Amino acid sequence: DENGPLMVLLETFYPNAEIRYTTDGSEPTYGSTLYEQPFALEGNIDLKAAAFKDGKILGKVTNKPLYGNLLAGKPFTVNYTMGWTGDIFGDNDVLGADKTTFGLTNGKRGNNASYTPWSSFAIVEGKDLEFIVHLDKPTEVRKVVFGSLFNPAMRMLPAGGVAVEVSADGQQYTQIAKKVLKHDCPETGRIAFTDSIEFEPTQATFLKVKIKNGGTLRNGVNFEKNNGPEVIPAELWIDEIEAY
Repeated sequence: DENGPLMVLLETFYPNAEIRYTTDGSEPTYGSTLYEQPFALEGNIDLKAAAFKDGKILGKVTNKPLYGNLLAGKPFTVNYTMGWTGDIFGDNDVLGADKTTFGLTNGKRGNNASYTPWSSFAIVEGKDLEFIVHLDKPTEVRKVVFGSLFNPAMRMLPAGGVAVEVSADGQQYTQIAKKVLKHDCPETGRIAFTDSIEFEPTQATFLKVKIKNGGTLRNGVNFEKNNGPEVIPAELWIDEIEAY
């Protein structure tokens, strides 16, 4: 169900094995909850799961923090074409196979370790990224959280600002919050930043998040020199836009 809650699906490669899991970050034991069918992701959980047979653990414990929020599992629209498209529900699935959530609303946050979960946008100067989700019914929203990536050698800078707008009909939007974002960045390296913006609890049927890119980069200074222009707008690499 595209409009239903995001479901947690667990699988094991071991034949005839049981899966036992916890959601509080504790190590799963044979006394932990038995996985019998997919369950709805509600709230933020620190999922740990392992396969068991005859009461004994098989292989390693799998750990995955998951973020259940108002947007988890919901389709969205953006006003830019995605370049690199992020990961989907299962770490072993084919990239891009899930056409509704891609990497932005699938309950998994990107990090420094891999580009896989991130989604890239080549931002035009003066035209922010606009991300819109239909919440299906009037829903109270008080906070938006999202991640952006710093790696100037790959033409990425973290977000420079964020604004939140709400609508009852998807036509007329009202801005309810705006924030300039500052990040303490070194000259080089790769860093995943998480930013949030909070506001008075507000009813929204449609939620729009507008994200500014992080500024400009210099050809041959911030990234390897090429035949392009001397100064370019930085790309935005975003992952997991969340609302609470």
